[in-house]
Amino acid sequence: MSEVADPAEVQYDDKDNCRWIFKPRGLHITWSENPSYWRMPEIGTDGPAELQNVWWLEIFGSTPEPLSEGERYALSFKISLSGHNFGWENAPAYMLAKVGKKGRANWAKINIADMNVGNVMEIPDGKLQFEVPKHAEDTTLHFGLYELWSGRPKGGLRVHEAVVEKMPVQSITLEHIDEEIKVISISLDIKGSIRVHIHHGSLSKLIIYRLLFALKMSEAAGRAEVESDKVGHVLPAISNKCRWSFKPRELHITWSENPSYWKMPEKGTDGPAELQRNYGWHNIPAYMMAKVGKKGIAKWAKINIADMTVDNEMEVPYGKLRFEVPKYAEDTILNFGLYELWTGKWKGGLLIHEAVVEKMPD
Repeated sequence: MSEVADPAEVQYDDKDNCRWIFKPRGLHITWSENPSYWRMPEIGTDGPAELQNVWWLEIFGSTPEPLSEGERYALSFKISLSGHNFGWENAPAYMLAKVGKKGRANWAKINIADMNVGNVMEIPDGKLQFEVPKHAEDTTLHFGLYELWSGRPKGGLRVHEAVVEKMPVQSITLEHIDEEIKVISISLDIKGSIRVHIHHGSLSKLIIYRLLFALKMSEAAGRAEVESDKVGHVLPAISNKCRWSFKPRELHITWSENPSYWKMPEKGTDGPAELQRNYGWHNIPAYMMAKVGKKGIAKWAKINIADMTVDNEMEVPYGKLRFEVPKYAEDTILNFGLYELWTGKWKGGLLIHEAVVEKMPD
């Protein structure tokens, strides 16, 4: 199905940010052994792998050596499009970086259709940055580039290389910040997030905020199910400068205008928004996202909704999703959301009570 990745096609440079450079033959590329699907470069050359025609894009690899604990790294791919590309409209690809086989996955959405033909581009913008947990037993990086969901053929993508590199140490101290705070770079642009203005950090220290959702599971029956689109409500809700509380009607909720999909509370009330019928959550986590600025570093939290007890209102995630507003940032608008877009399965029975953004105490 795919040629075995050749270790000789992976270069390590410990003088330049301790980085690995994966040439196309140093990666696992599904269907790469068939020239009807992929045109691979000659062994030992620097040419790209060019996608001819596949329905299923799957490229993955892993670092030959473990990464250093407690260090920040970045993953990037260099890709381009040929003049004969097809099948990428409304079919974004996704980059993955995961430290350890059981580690937390970090994703970046790549809109390949927006690329200019012939231009070699590094993706994602700003690289996919991640942190290796301290005291982790497994620090091998597993990474990839995928498009498995559109169900149609695609071609014309050229993969030049993938790079894993250690990031330089930040000049700003983070010693006073809780160790739970992790910096994960994901250029994922999902429409329908709510936005509020967040104040800059002071010159002496960073300002730390946290995001939480109040959720509950229900066994209420419904008439229909929903997949994904982007329709909802927008009503800014600012209670004071240090805390914002968003009721369901003050959030963008996909399909919320259709009572077959969502049972919305009456205007001006404190009731929850209910996704109709409790089913479909087994092995289907949701993900919370908080990102300061459109081009900022996204923070993610995985929510295992199937583990919740029916009718018990719960604050997610445990300990809240904490993030920091960078000093001197030009864009300090917070974009956040709660998503489950990956499985293509029907789901229901989730009650959204509110979302809260609040400044953390000094």
